[in-house]
Amino acid sequence: MTCQANSCTRLLNGALLGSGGDLSWSGATLLLDEVDLGEHPQLAHRGTAEHDGAGKTSLTGADAGAEPYTQPMVLLSLFACRPTGPDVVLVVVDTLRMDHVGAYGQAPRQGLTPVMDALAEQSMVYERAYASSPWTMPSTATLFTGLSPYEHGVRTGVDDIPLELETVAEHYADKGYTTCAVQGNLLLKSLPGFQQGFDAWHGGPAVAGAYTITSDAITDLALECLQTPGPRFVYVHYFDPHDMYLDHEGIDWAPASGDTLTGKEQIDTLRDGFDALTPADLEFLRALYTEEVHFTDQQLGRLLAAVDPEALVVLTSDHGEELGERGWLGHTITLNEELVKVPLLVRDGTVGRSSELVPASSVGQALLRGEFPLQPSKRVELEVLFAPAGDQEQGLKDVALVGVIEGDNKQVRDLKTTEVWRYDLAADPGELQRLPADPSLVFPPKWDESASSTGVMTPEREEALRALGYMD
Repeated sequence: MTCQANSCTRLLNGALLGSGGDLSWSGATLLLDEVDLGEHPQLAHRGTAEHDGAGKTSLTGADAGAEPYTQPMVLLSLFACRPTGPDVVLVVVDTLRMDHVGAYGQAPRQGLTPVMDALAEQSMVYERAYASSPWTMPSTATLFTGLSPYEHGVRTGVDDIPLELETVAEHYADKGYTTCAVQGNLLLKSLPGFQQGFDAWHGGPAVAGAYTITSDAITDLALECLQTPGPRFVYVHYFDPHDMYLDHEGIDWAPASGDTLTGKEQIDTLRDGFDALTPADLEFLRALYTEEVHFTDQQLGRLLAAVDPEALVVLTSDHGEELGERGWLGHTITLNEELVKVPLLVRDGTVGRSSELVPASSVGQALLRGEFPLQPSKRVELEVLFAPAGDQEQGLKDVALVGVIEGDNKQVRDLKTTEVWRYDLAADPGELQRLPADPSLVFPPKWDESASSTGVMTPEREEALRALGYMD
């Protein structure tokens, strides 16, 4: 790390002592007073020492003229140096559908996301951005590494980012940034690979829960992250739009109940009884979801008000949500657009809109390289692949789909049945008509391999997977 002079602060002086006439300095000891060393201390010589061969050491340089010492000694100054550069803030809103962000012109009601809409006016708005998978673990790992799931290996419910892979947090930590994470998803609570590179990782009960409102607590902690020494890389992962869909005081968009629903039902209960849900029940759930999105947007406003205007801000989602349109509630089991097409707003000094394809891997790579605006891609790769980790994971959803998008052609392969089908997204954006496969759309060879995991299904992990609807 290279520090500019005006970014360094002298913490203290110290002395490096040798032993007698030992000029090799082997076993030398640095004598320093107790001090908070800061994030990235560097040592710098204040002077040099010359030994006269008779047990005397003379100092030159900054300490020339000092009395000779009876032991070889070099005086040192300890500096804490911070790099220059803008803050970087990565905001992931869990389970946020692109069509529920007003800036995309498809929101189901006016005033749903005024904060995100204002951010869009200062940002590049990417209209064809895609998560790498329709669930949190692989898609977030892609944002952190710039790699597709079959490359970073996070594909099942017990996987973690390999420690040998570089993450975005490690990249900024190596540059001297303070790195801080506040995330509300139970699945990411205790995974060392996801946490590598972060100076602080906040993901405890106060901010990570499936059955409580957490966006306000997440924002409180994120504001504390913004008070740490800069520059900073701050990752904020809001969770409230994920099920359960909860009513919010002061946002009166949902009725008191549906025909058969009270709003206290967990996702597995809703799925088991889906066929009995009435249109009013589905509208009730969708209204609760919009309240969750709106409350998260309000809390985002608190966060952005404290972010430096010159900071790089990236806002996206890890995946979307099915709200009953295809006979399912939640996510994970398909690669349909409402699950994998996500909002992406990047405040990097450029303003406009892009209709080019942008996979999540491009976002991760740009963060790793510090290269913005984002470069478009000719191809998007998608997958959802739950593979059992021994008998312990047999209750996990059993699905294995891979997909590619090139232009307006989207092709999907079911790895279990080997069936392949295609959609024309221009003519059929709702993906209602399956077309014959196009042999020119090639799947990566590694997708034909079954996912395997060395992870262990711990009781804590199983509890989190069940709470979030990933296990029956």
